[in-house]
Amino acid sequence: DPKLLVVDSIIAEDDLYKVLAVPRNAKPEEIRRGFLNRSRVCHPDKFPTYPASTIAFQKVALAYETLSKPSSRRMYDVSGRTDFAAAVNNSSHPMSTDSDVGLGEETLNGVLYSILCEFLEGDFDMIRVFVQAMNDGGSGRSGSSGSGLQVGAETVENLEGAFRKVREMMLAGKRYVKVIQNELIRLYEIQQNLRSLSYFDVFGRLRLTLQLARVTLSIPMAVDQAMKEQ
Repeated sequence: DPKLLVVDSIIAEDDLYKVLAVPRNAKPEEIRRGFLNRSRVCHPDKFPTYPASTIAFQKVALAYETLSKPSSRRMYDVSGRTDFAAAVNNSSHPMSTDSDVGLGEETLNGVLYSILCEFLEGDFDMIRVFVQAMNDGGSGRSGSSGSGLQVGAETVENLEGAFRKVREMMLAGKRYVKVIQNELIRLYEIQQNLRSLSYFDVFGRLRLTLQLARVTLSIPMAVDQAMKEQ
């Protein structure tokens, strides 16, 4: 299975940069992106019958914790030590136990929380205005040839409150926050792609903004559904 091979390759790797699949001169944003990409492909939830995924996930979290902080990154670069990663391969190391999957989850949730906060302080207003404009333009009316983004006025009005609730849940570490991990990673990916586009690429920016709006609206809805199912 190719997916299991990726997990095994992470476990076998001692170079923390290679664990995250980023170059040694990677910028902080590249390190964060690498962490999210690798967390998604080796998350233990995807491999419930393959315990090695827990070790891989912990190693990815360890690599991020080491390389995302300037002081520990400098120490790692200067020392050239491989035991940072090698220690996680040792079955006697506490980070390799199933009970400590939460350490990796804590790192992942911390990164996702920062992404959500950055979004609320940046692109959220753009999305709110965009969704309102789509509604005002009649994109959701019968017979319209719009984008198919059909959002009720009440949803638009309550969007900020819904996201405030999501942020509070993430800060509190509630267990059903896991249901929006993929949505937050997708939101981050679209943001990055949007920012890389030329300002004059109008159609590209519109396409990505539509995608960002859909993901934005799906997050509070997913949280509400999770709360109802408790």
